[in-house]
Amino acid sequence: MNSAWFMEPSSANHWANLAQKFFASGAAPSMGLPSADKRGLYTRFLDLGSVFRVNELNVIDTNGAIQIFRMNAPVAKYDYCGSPGSQTWIQLLKAANEDPSISAIILWIDSPGGQADGTEALSDAIKNSLKPVLTYSDGYLCSAVYWFASSSVEIYVDGANNGWNATIGSIGTMNMWQDNAGQLAQQGIVQHIVFADASTDKWGDYFKANSGDYTRIKAKLNGLNDTFLTAVTNNRAGKLSDKVNVLTGETYNANDALKYGLIDAIGTFDQVVKRAAQLAKKQAKSLNMTHTASAFDATLIAAKATEFQVVDGGFLLTESQLNNINASIDQQATVISATAAQLKTLQTTTATVEQVQTLQTELKTANEQVATLTTDLSTTKQELATEKAKPGASFINTKGENDQFEATDADLDCLAHNRTADEL
Repeated sequence: MNSAWFMEPSSANHWANLAQKFFASGAAPSMGLPSADKRGLYTRFLDLGSVFRVNELNVIDTNGAIQIFRMNAPVAKYDYCGSPGSQTWIQLLKAANEDPSISAIILWIDSPGGQADGTEALSDAIKNSLKPVLTYSDGYLCSAVYWFASSSVEIYVDGANNGWNATIGSIGTMNMWQDNAGQLAQQGIVQHIVFADASTDKWGDYFKANSGDYTRIKAKLNGLNDTFLTAVTNNRAGKLSDKVNVLTGETYNANDALKYGLIDAIGTFDQVVKRAAQLAKKQAKSLNMTHTASAFDATLIAAKATEFQVVDGGFLLTESQLNNINASIDQQATVISATAAQLKTLQTTTATVEQVQTLQTELKTANEQVATLTTDLSTTKQELATEKAKPGASFINTKGENDQFEATDADLDCLAHNRTADEL
Protein backbone atom coordinates (compact mmCIF):
# COMPACT_ATOMS: atom_id res chain seq x y z
CA MET A 1 0.00 0.00 0.00
CA ASN A 2 1.52 3.26 -1.11
CA SER A 3 1.07 6.25 1.21
CA ALA A 4 1.36 8.72 -1.69
CA TRP A 5 0.15 8.83 -5.29
CA PHE A 6 0.74 11.30 -8.09
CA MET A 7 -2.31 12.59 -9.94
CA GLU A 8 -3.79 15.74 -11.41
CA PRO A 9 -6.42 17.09 -8.95
CA SER A 10 -8.36 18.83 -11.71
CA SER A 11 -8.72 15.60 -13.69
CA ALA A 12 -9.61 13.59 -10.59
CA ASN A 13 -12.27 16.09 -9.55
CA HIS A 14 -13.70 16.12 -13.06
CA TRP A 15 -14.32 12.37 -13.06
CA ALA A 16 -15.57 12.31 -9.47
CA ASN A 17 -18.08 15.07 -10.21
CA LEU A 18 -19.16 13.32 -13.40
CA ALA A 19 -19.79 10.10 -11.48
CA GLN A 20 -21.82 11.95 -8.88
CA LYS A 21 -23.95 13.71 -11.51
CA PHE A 22 -24.47 10.48 -13.39
CA PHE A 23 -25.79 8.59 -10.40
CA ALA A 24 -27.95 11.51 -9.29
CA SER A 25 -29.51 11.90 -12.74
CA GLY A 26 -32.47 10.17 -14.31
CA ALA A 27 -30.05 7.80 -16.02
CA ALA A 28 -29.73 5.93 -12.73
CA PRO A 29 -33.15 5.91 -10.98
CA SER A 30 -33.00 5.97 -7.17
CA MET A 31 -29.20 5.76 -7.34
CA GLY A 32 -29.63 2.33 -8.90
CA LEU A 33 -27.70 0.84 -11.78
CA PRO A 34 -29.29 1.35 -15.22
CA SER A 35 -31.07 -1.66 -16.65
CA ALA A 36 -29.09 -1.46 -19.89
CA ASP A 37 -25.73 -3.21 -20.42
CA LYS A 38 -23.37 -1.80 -17.78
CA ARG A 39 -20.20 -2.28 -19.80
CA GLY A 40 -21.17 0.13 -22.54
CA LEU A 41 -22.88 2.69 -20.30
CA TYR A 42 -20.11 2.88 -17.73
CA THR A 43 -17.39 3.06 -20.35
CA ARG A 44 -19.28 5.81 -22.10
CA PHE A 45 -19.99 7.94 -19.04
CA LEU A 46 -17.22 7.07 -16.60
CA ASP A 47 -14.55 5.22 -18.58
CA LEU A 48 -14.65 2.39 -16.05
CA GLY A 49 -13.88 -0.57 -18.28
CA SER A 50 -15.18 -3.97 -17.15
CA VAL A 51 -18.37 -3.41 -15.19
CA PHE A 52 -21.09 -5.88 -16.08
CA ARG A 53 -23.69 -8.33 -14.78
CA VAL A 54 -24.10 -12.09 -15.01
CA ASN A 55 -26.84 -14.54 -14.11
CA GLU A 56 -26.47 -17.55 -11.79
CA LEU A 57 -24.99 -19.60 -14.66
CA ASN A 58 -22.22 -17.01 -15.13
CA VAL A 59 -23.61 -15.91 -18.47
CA ILE A 60 -23.34 -12.20 -19.22
CA ASP A 61 -26.86 -10.90 -18.79
CA THR A 62 -27.94 -7.26 -18.66
CA ASN A 63 -30.63 -8.29 -16.19
CA GLY A 64 -28.45 -10.70 -14.25
CA ALA A 65 -28.70 -10.56 -10.47
CA ILE A 66 -24.95 -10.60 -9.84
CA GLN A 67 -22.95 -7.41 -10.37
CA ILE A 68 -19.29 -7.72 -11.37
CA PHE A 69 -16.74 -4.98 -10.67
CA ARG A 70 -13.37 -5.60 -12.32
CA MET A 71 -10.41 -4.00 -10.50
CA ASN A 72 -7.45 -4.65 -12.77
CA ALA A 73 -5.20 -1.65 -12.13
CA PRO A 74 -3.58 0.16 -9.20
CA VAL A 75 -6.25 1.98 -7.19
CA ALA A 76 -5.87 5.65 -6.24
CA LYS A 77 -8.34 7.74 -4.29
CA TYR A 78 -9.60 9.50 -7.41
CA ASP A 79 -9.94 8.31 -11.01
CA TYR A 80 -6.59 8.41 -12.78
CA CYS A 81 -5.65 7.73 -16.43
CA GLY A 82 -9.05 6.15 -17.10
CA SER A 83 -8.88 3.86 -14.07
CA PRO A 84 -11.64 4.33 -11.43
CA GLY A 85 -10.54 5.54 -8.01
CA SER A 86 -11.77 4.33 -4.63
CA GLN A 87 -14.26 7.22 -4.45
CA THR A 88 -15.89 6.06 -7.68
CA TRP A 89 -15.95 2.42 -6.54
CA ILE A 90 -17.78 3.55 -3.40
CA GLN A 91 -20.46 5.21 -5.53
CA LEU A 92 -20.79 2.07 -7.67
CA LEU A 93 -21.21 -0.09 -4.57
CA LYS A 94 -23.90 2.24 -3.28
CA ALA A 95 -25.67 2.11 -6.65
CA ALA A 96 -25.57 -1.70 -6.69
CA ASN A 97 -27.03 -1.78 -3.19
CA GLU A 98 -29.88 0.48 -4.29
CA ASP A 99 -30.74 -1.62 -7.34
CA PRO A 100 -33.45 -4.16 -6.33
CA SER A 101 -32.59 -6.39 -9.31
CA ILE A 102 -29.07 -7.02 -7.96
CA SER A 103 -28.70 -9.63 -5.23
CA ALA A 104 -24.91 -10.02 -4.89
CA ILE A 105 -21.65 -8.32 -5.88
CA ILE A 106 -18.32 -9.82 -6.95
CA LEU A 107 -15.04 -7.89 -6.93
CA TRP A 108 -12.89 -9.42 -9.68
CA ILE A 109 -9.40 -8.23 -8.72
CA ASP A 110 -6.00 -8.40 -10.42
CA SER A 111 -4.12 -5.47 -8.92
CA PRO A 112 -0.83 -4.88 -7.07
CA GLY A 113 -2.42 -2.39 -4.65
CA GLY A 114 -2.74 1.34 -4.49
CA GLN A 115 -2.86 4.54 -2.48
CA ALA A 116 -3.44 4.52 1.28
CA ASP A 117 -5.74 7.55 1.22
CA GLY A 118 -9.26 6.38 0.38
CA THR A 119 -8.59 2.69 1.06
CA GLU A 120 -10.27 2.58 4.47
CA ALA A 121 -13.41 4.31 3.15
CA LEU A 122 -13.82 1.81 0.30
CA SER A 123 -13.12 -1.11 2.64
CA ASP A 124 -15.83 0.13 5.00
CA ALA A 125 -18.27 0.47 2.08
CA ILE A 126 -17.60 -3.17 1.14
CA LYS A 127 -17.99 -4.36 4.72
CA ASN A 128 -21.22 -2.40 5.21
CA SER A 129 -22.80 -3.51 1.93
CA LEU A 130 -26.40 -4.65 2.40
CA LYS A 131 -25.80 -7.31 -0.24
CA PRO A 132 -23.10 -10.00 -0.02
CA VAL A 133 -19.78 -8.97 -1.57
CA LEU A 134 -17.32 -11.70 -2.60
CA THR A 135 -13.79 -11.33 -3.97
CA TYR A 136 -12.27 -13.34 -6.81
CA SER A 137 -8.68 -12.95 -8.04
CA ASP A 138 -6.91 -14.55 -10.97
CA GLY A 139 -3.61 -12.74 -10.49
CA TYR A 140 -2.45 -10.08 -8.04
CA LEU A 141 -4.33 -9.53 -4.80
CA CYS A 142 -1.89 -7.37 -2.91
CA SER A 143 -1.49 -4.48 -0.51
CA ALA A 144 -4.39 -1.97 -0.58
CA VAL A 145 -6.63 -4.21 -2.70
CA TYR A 146 -6.11 -7.05 -0.23
CA TRP A 147 -7.56 -4.68 2.39
CA PHE A 148 -10.62 -4.37 0.12
CA ALA A 149 -10.79 -8.13 -0.28
CA SER A 150 -10.50 -8.80 3.47
CA SER A 151 -13.64 -6.70 3.97
CA SER A 152 -15.67 -8.96 1.68
CA VAL A 153 -17.60 -12.00 2.87
CA GLU A 154 -15.31 -14.56 1.24
CA ILE A 155 -12.14 -14.55 -0.90
CA TYR A 156 -11.56 -16.96 -3.79
CA VAL A 157 -8.41 -17.26 -5.92
CA ASP A 158 -7.80 -19.07 -9.20
CA GLY A 159 -5.40 -22.00 -8.80
CA ALA A 160 -3.79 -21.91 -12.26
CA ASN A 161 -0.20 -23.19 -12.60
CA ASN A 162 -0.47 -25.07 -9.33
CA GLY A 163 -1.23 -21.82 -7.51
CA TRP A 164 1.79 -19.91 -8.80
CA ASN A 165 -0.31 -17.77 -11.13
CA ALA A 166 -1.55 -15.87 -8.07
CA THR A 167 0.26 -13.43 -5.81
CA ILE A 168 -1.49 -12.66 -2.54
CA GLY A 169 -0.45 -10.52 0.40
CA SER A 170 2.07 -7.67 0.50
CA ILE A 171 0.20 -6.50 3.59
CA GLY A 172 2.25 -3.48 4.56
CA THR A 173 2.87 0.22 3.95
CA MET A 174 5.71 2.04 2.22
CA ASN A 175 6.69 5.34 0.64
CA MET A 176 9.12 6.00 -2.19
CA TRP A 177 10.57 9.09 -3.84
CA GLN A 178 13.68 10.13 -5.73
CA ASP A 179 16.28 12.59 -4.56
CA ASN A 180 17.63 14.15 -7.76
CA ALA A 181 19.71 16.86 -6.10
CA GLY A 182 22.97 15.25 -7.26
CA GLN A 183 21.79 15.01 -10.85
CA LEU A 184 20.69 18.66 -10.83
CA ALA A 185 24.04 19.72 -9.39
CA GLN A 186 25.90 17.84 -12.16
CA GLN A 187 23.82 19.70 -14.69
CA GLY A 188 24.66 23.00 -13.03
CA ILE A 189 21.11 23.51 -11.82
CA VAL A 190 20.69 25.17 -8.44
CA GLN A 191 17.31 24.72 -6.82
CA HIS A 192 16.14 27.38 -4.36
CA ILE A 193 13.43 26.65 -1.78
CA VAL A 194 12.31 29.49 0.49
CA PHE A 195 9.89 29.22 3.44
CA ALA A 196 8.28 31.80 5.69
CA ASP A 197 10.13 32.38 8.96
CA ALA A 198 7.42 30.64 11.00
CA SER A 199 7.25 27.60 8.65
CA THR A 200 10.14 25.79 10.28
CA ASP A 201 8.60 22.31 9.89
CA LYS A 202 7.19 22.63 6.39
CA TRP A 203 8.49 19.73 4.26
CA GLY A 204 10.55 18.81 7.29
CA ASP A 205 9.83 15.10 6.92
CA TYR A 206 11.36 14.96 3.45
CA PHE A 207 14.29 17.25 4.17
CA LYS A 208 15.26 15.02 7.09
CA ALA A 209 14.66 11.86 5.06
CA ASN A 210 16.87 13.18 2.23
CA SER A 211 19.62 13.64 4.78
CA GLY A 212 19.16 10.04 5.99
CA ASP A 213 16.85 10.62 8.97
CA TYR A 214 13.68 8.59 8.31
CA THR A 215 12.24 8.92 11.82
CA ARG A 216 9.38 11.27 10.97
CA ILE A 217 8.45 9.48 7.75
CA LYS A 218 8.43 6.12 9.54
CA ALA A 219 6.20 7.45 12.33
CA LYS A 220 3.51 8.31 9.79
CA LEU A 221 3.98 5.05 7.89
CA ASN A 222 3.68 3.11 11.15
CA GLY A 223 0.42 4.87 11.96
CA LEU A 224 -1.06 4.00 8.56
CA ASN A 225 0.27 0.46 8.75
CA ASP A 226 -1.21 -0.15 12.20
CA THR A 227 -4.64 0.78 10.84
CA PHE A 228 -4.09 -1.52 7.85
CA LEU A 229 -2.98 -4.52 9.93
CA THR A 230 -5.76 -4.05 12.48
CA ALA A 231 -8.39 -3.97 9.73
CA VAL A 232 -7.07 -7.14 8.08
CA THR A 233 -6.79 -8.92 11.44
CA ASN A 234 -10.37 -8.01 12.36
CA ASN A 235 -11.76 -8.77 8.90
CA ARG A 236 -10.10 -12.20 8.83
CA ALA A 237 -10.64 -12.96 12.52
CA GLY A 238 -10.53 -16.69 13.18
CA LYS A 239 -9.14 -17.39 9.71
CA LEU A 240 -5.53 -16.16 9.74
CA SER A 241 -2.89 -18.71 10.73
CA ASP A 242 -1.32 -18.33 14.17
CA LYS A 243 1.80 -20.18 13.00
CA VAL A 244 3.00 -17.75 10.35
CA ASN A 245 2.94 -13.95 10.52
CA VAL A 246 1.41 -12.92 7.21
CA LEU A 247 1.36 -9.22 8.12
CA THR A 248 4.99 -8.40 7.36
CA GLY A 249 4.54 -7.58 3.67
CA GLU A 250 5.41 -11.03 2.30
CA THR A 251 3.53 -12.39 -0.73
CA TYR A 252 2.23 -15.94 -1.21
CA ASN A 253 0.98 -18.20 -3.98
CA ALA A 254 -2.60 -19.48 -3.91
CA ASN A 255 -1.79 -22.71 -2.04
CA ASP A 256 0.15 -20.99 0.74
CA ALA A 257 -2.41 -18.17 0.96
CA LEU A 258 -5.10 -20.79 1.57
CA LYS A 259 -2.96 -22.59 4.14
CA TYR A 260 -2.30 -19.37 6.05
CA GLY A 261 -5.92 -18.17 5.97
CA LEU A 262 -5.47 -15.23 3.62
CA ILE A 263 -8.13 -16.65 1.29
CA ASP A 264 -11.15 -18.92 1.79
CA ALA A 265 -10.85 -21.22 -1.20
CA ILE A 266 -9.17 -21.92 -4.52
CA GLY A 267 -11.74 -22.09 -7.31
CA THR A 268 -13.01 -20.91 -10.65
CA PHE A 269 -15.04 -17.84 -11.41
CA ASP A 270 -18.04 -20.08 -12.14
CA GLN A 271 -17.84 -21.43 -8.58
CA VAL A 272 -17.69 -17.92 -7.13
CA VAL A 273 -20.77 -16.88 -9.10
CA LYS A 274 -22.68 -19.92 -7.80
CA ARG A 275 -21.54 -19.13 -4.26
CA ALA A 276 -22.65 -15.50 -4.62
CA ALA A 277 -26.11 -16.64 -5.75
CA GLN A 278 -26.27 -19.07 -2.82
CA LEU A 279 -25.36 -16.39 -0.27
CA ALA A 280 -27.89 -13.98 -1.81
CA LYS A 281 -30.70 -16.54 -1.40
CA LYS A 282 -29.60 -17.28 2.15
CA GLN A 283 -29.62 -13.57 3.00
CA ALA A 284 -33.07 -13.07 1.43
CA LYS A 285 -34.45 -15.94 3.50
CA SER A 286 -32.88 -14.52 6.66
CA LEU A 287 -34.34 -11.07 6.01
CA ASN A 288 -37.79 -12.59 5.48
CA MET A 289 -37.55 -14.48 8.77
CA THR A 290 -36.40 -11.30 10.53
CA HIS A 291 -39.39 -9.39 9.12
CA THR A 292 -41.78 -12.12 10.32
CA ALA A 293 -40.18 -12.12 13.76
CA SER A 294 -40.41 -8.33 13.94
CA ALA A 295 -44.15 -8.43 13.15
CA PHE A 296 -44.70 -11.05 15.88
CA ASP A 297 -42.69 -8.97 18.37
CA ALA A 298 -44.78 -5.92 17.51
CA THR A 299 -47.95 -7.91 18.28
CA LEU A 300 -46.50 -9.05 21.61
CA ILE A 301 -45.70 -5.46 22.56
CA ALA A 302 -49.15 -4.25 21.53
CA ALA A 303 -50.77 -7.06 23.55
CA LYS A 304 -48.54 -6.18 26.55
CA ALA A 305 -47.65 -9.86 26.74
CA THR A 306 -44.40 -11.78 27.18
CA GLU A 307 -45.73 -14.83 25.31
CA PHE A 308 -48.84 -16.33 23.69
CA GLN A 309 -50.37 -19.75 24.13
CA VAL A 310 -49.25 -21.78 21.10
CA VAL A 311 -51.69 -24.06 19.26
CA ASP A 312 -51.48 -25.92 15.97
CA GLY A 313 -51.19 -23.39 13.18
CA GLY A 314 -50.96 -20.29 15.36
CA PHE A 315 -51.40 -18.88 18.86
CA LEU A 316 -54.22 -17.85 21.22
CA LEU A 317 -54.74 -14.56 23.02
CA THR A 318 -56.69 -13.75 26.17
CA GLU A 319 -59.43 -11.13 26.06
CA SER A 320 -57.16 -8.75 27.95
CA GLN A 321 -54.45 -9.16 25.32
CA LEU A 322 -56.98 -8.62 22.54
CA ASN A 323 -58.22 -5.48 24.25
CA ASN A 324 -54.65 -4.22 24.50
CA ILE A 325 -54.10 -4.81 20.78
CA ASN A 326 -57.39 -3.04 20.00
CA ALA A 327 -56.28 -0.09 22.13
CA SER A 328 -52.95 0.02 20.31
CA ILE A 329 -54.68 -0.07 16.92
CA ASP A 330 -57.09 2.68 18.01
CA GLN A 331 -54.12 4.78 19.06
CA GLN A 332 -52.50 4.24 15.67
CA ALA A 333 -55.79 5.07 14.00
CA THR A 334 -55.80 8.40 15.80
CA VAL A 335 -52.27 9.05 14.57
CA ILE A 336 -53.30 8.13 11.03
CA SER A 337 -56.35 10.40 11.14
CA ALA A 338 -54.36 13.35 12.54
CA THR A 339 -51.48 12.81 10.10
CA ALA A 340 -53.85 12.51 7.14
CA ALA A 341 -55.51 15.78 8.15
CA GLN A 342 -52.14 17.51 8.47
CA LEU A 343 -51.06 16.16 5.11
CA LYS A 344 -54.26 17.37 3.45
CA THR A 345 -53.79 20.82 4.98
CA LEU A 346 -50.15 21.04 3.92
CA GLN A 347 -50.90 19.97 0.38
CA THR A 348 -53.29 22.91 0.01
CA THR A 349 -50.85 25.43 1.50
CA THR A 350 -47.26 26.47 0.85
CA ALA A 351 -45.70 23.58 2.76
CA THR A 352 -42.16 22.50 1.90
CA VAL A 353 -41.52 19.23 0.08
CA GLU A 354 -39.71 17.95 3.17
CA GLN A 355 -42.74 18.54 5.39
CA VAL A 356 -45.05 16.66 3.03
CA GLN A 357 -42.59 13.79 2.63
CA THR A 358 -42.16 13.48 6.41
CA LEU A 359 -45.90 13.21 6.97
CA GLN A 360 -46.27 10.74 4.12
CA THR A 361 -43.62 8.54 5.73
CA GLU A 362 -45.34 8.74 9.14
CA LEU A 363 -48.66 7.87 7.53
CA LYS A 364 -47.18 4.88 5.73
CA THR A 365 -45.55 3.57 8.93
CA ALA A 366 -48.74 3.90 10.96
CA ASN A 367 -50.79 2.16 8.28
CA GLU A 368 -48.29 -0.71 8.16
CA GLN A 369 -48.49 -1.14 11.93
CA VAL A 370 -52.28 -1.17 11.82
CA ALA A 371 -52.26 -3.69 8.97
CA THR A 372 -50.00 -6.04 10.92
CA LEU A 373 -52.07 -5.90 14.10
CA THR A 374 -55.36 -6.21 12.19
CA THR A 375 -54.10 -9.31 10.40
CA ASP A 376 -53.08 -10.85 13.74
CA LEU A 377 -56.54 -10.10 15.15
CA SER A 378 -58.25 -11.72 12.19
CA THR A 379 -56.02 -14.79 12.47
CA THR A 380 -56.69 -15.02 16.19
CA LYS A 381 -60.44 -14.86 15.57
CA GLN A 382 -60.22 -17.90 13.30
CA GLU A 383 -58.06 -19.80 15.77
CA LEU A 384 -60.43 -19.02 18.63
CA ALA A 385 -63.36 -20.33 16.59
CA THR A 386 -61.43 -23.54 15.88
CA GLU A 387 -60.48 -24.04 19.52
CA LYS A 388 -64.02 -23.26 20.64
CA ALA A 389 -65.33 -26.12 18.50
CA LYS A 390 -63.09 -28.64 20.28
CA PRO A 391 -64.74 -30.76 23.06
CA GLY A 392 -64.32 -29.25 26.50
CA ALA A 393 -62.90 -25.97 25.26
CA SER A 394 -63.55 -22.85 27.33
CA PHE A 395 -61.93 -19.44 27.63
CA ILE A 396 -61.85 -17.26 30.72
CA ASN A 397 -62.25 -13.50 30.40
CA THR A 398 -63.39 -10.56 32.44
CA LYS A 399 -67.06 -10.96 31.48
CA GLY A 400 -67.47 -14.22 33.35
CA GLU A 401 -65.54 -17.25 34.43
CA ASN A 402 -66.68 -19.48 31.55
CA ASP A 403 -67.68 -16.95 28.93
CA GLN A 404 -66.30 -17.74 25.52
CA PHE A 405 -64.80 -14.84 23.58
CA GLU A 406 -65.16 -14.66 19.82
CA ALA A 407 -64.98 -11.57 17.66
CA THR A 408 -67.46 -11.28 14.79
CA ASP A 409 -66.99 -9.52 11.48
CA ALA A 410 -69.30 -6.78 12.72
CA ASP A 411 -67.12 -6.39 15.83
CA LEU A 412 -64.02 -5.95 13.69
CA ASP A 413 -65.71 -3.58 11.23
CA CYS A 414 -66.81 -1.19 13.92
CA LEU A 415 -63.33 -0.78 15.40
CA ALA A 416 -61.99 2.77 15.19
CA HIS A 417 -58.96 1.87 13.09
CA ASN A 418 -61.10 0.08 10.49
CA ARG A 419 -63.48 3.03 10.27
CA THR A 420 -60.52 5.37 9.72
CA ALA A 421 -59.02 3.03 7.13
CA ASP A 422 -62.32 2.96 5.24
CA GLU A 423 -62.42 6.76 5.23
CA LEU A 424 -58.85 6.97 3.91
